[in-house]
Amino acid sequence: MRQVTNREQRLLLVFTVLLFLALNLFGFSLLSKNRQILERTVRKLDLERREARVWMGQKDLWLKRKEWMDRNQPKPDPSGQDSARLLEFLQQGARQNKITITDQKLLEPRTEAEYREASVRIEVRGSLEPVVRWLAGLQAPERFQAITSLTLKSDAEPPKVICNLTIARWYALKP
Repeated sequence: MRQVTNREQRLLLVFTVLLFLALNLFGFSLLSKNRQILERTVRKLDLERREARVWMGQKDLWLKRKEWMDRNQPKPDPSGQDSARLLEFLQQGARQNKITITDQKLLEPRTEAEYREASVRIEVRGSLEPVVRWLAGLQAPERFQAITSLTLKSDAEPPKVICNLTIARWYALKP
């Protein structure tokens, strides 16, 4: 076996140093990226912790609200007629306000983990003032109902209007 020359030794040393530097550069960039990811995670967790402290500070308020909801949120109809009951309520209010219902459709109920949503799509015609008064009465948090979609346009004979809307009512699933 022949002996390594000085020139080969220097080349080996330069190659080893360059390899060492390249590996360190690669390792440094990898560590830098991981550090940035960890710093973002720490900031996110710190924000979540602060938010949790705020929520914990409001615990009594939210417990009171939950109790109110448990007492007041309507329970679903065992016969599954929630949408029909909502439509009946809307028809009755429209009649009382002398508003004509020109189209109505029961929408498919949507069930989530904590509630069931019954919705009705309805089109009404009438004078602007009674329609607006009727619409204002529909937005009723204490009845757990709200207008989720609304289009109001002028009829051919102002001040009459045509109103297309979707009304939803939420029922509690858990007692």
